[in-house]
Amino acid sequence: MSMPESAAEVGLLANGHVAGVTGHLILELGPDSAGHDALAVWHVDAAGQPVGASIATPESLAADQEAARRLLGLTTGRSVLGWDTTTAADALGILSHCAGVVSPVRLDTAVLLPEVLGEIEEQRQLHADAIEAYRVARPKGSIKPIAYPVAVPTAATSAEELRLAACLAVPVADSGVAARALLLARLTRWSVNLWHATETARLRRKYLVEQFGDEAPLPPRWLAKLRAANTPTLVG
Repeated sequence: MSMPESAAEVGLLANGHVAGVTGHLILELGPDSAGHDALAVWHVDAAGQPVGASIATPESLAADQEAARRLLGLTTGRSVLGWDTTTAADALGILSHCAGVVSPVRLDTAVLLPEVLGEIEEQRQLHADAIEAYRVARPKGSIKPIAYPVAVPTAATSAEELRLAACLAVPVADSGVAARALLLARLTRWSVNLWHATETARLRRKYLVEQFGDEAPLPPRWLAKLRAANTPTLVG
C-alpha cells in the first residue's frame, strides 16, 4: 500500500501552497533528547511537508513567559493536525498556562486523520455512484469502475496502525517527541498523496470532471478547516 511521499507528487500542492491556507499545526508531548518531558510545536504545510519546528520543556517555558508567548504565537492561523485532539488540548493548556494568556487555537478546525480517511473514502464512493449512473444510462457502452492503486485504510484505529497499513518507515529522530511529530507529518503527506491518487483517477474521465469540477487540492471538508483556521489572532 506504499506510495511516493514526495510533495512533488501532489498535483496542485506541488509547492505546498493553497490560496487562503497557512497549513497544519502538530502539537506533541513526549521525551526530548535528554529524556525530559517536552512539548513540540511543528508547522506542516498544506502538502504535509514540515516547514518549522520548536521543542521546549514545560519547565523552561514556565521560567520564561515571553518565550512561552512567542511559542504560543507561532500556533496561530493553522489547523491542529492529529489522530484526535487530546494531546493538542493538553499541549495548548501547558502553553497557555506558561504564557499567561488564553490559547488562540481553535480545536473545532482540527484536521483529524480518521476524518480525513473517511472523507477520501466518501469522495471515492460519490465517484463510484456517478460512474454507475453513467453506465446505466449507456447500457451499450463498456464503463468500468475505477481501480485505485491504493485502498483507503479506514480500519486503522491509531496513527501507528495507519503507518503500518500505509507501509511507511518508522520516523528517525533524536527524541521521542520529535518522532511522534514526524509520524503525524508523514501520515499527513501520505494522506495528501492518497487524495491526489483519487483525483488523478477521477480526472481521467470527462464526465466526472463535468460533474465534480476541476482538480481539488484537498477534500472539501479538510480544505475548509484549513481555511477557517487561517484567521489572524493576536496573543496577549
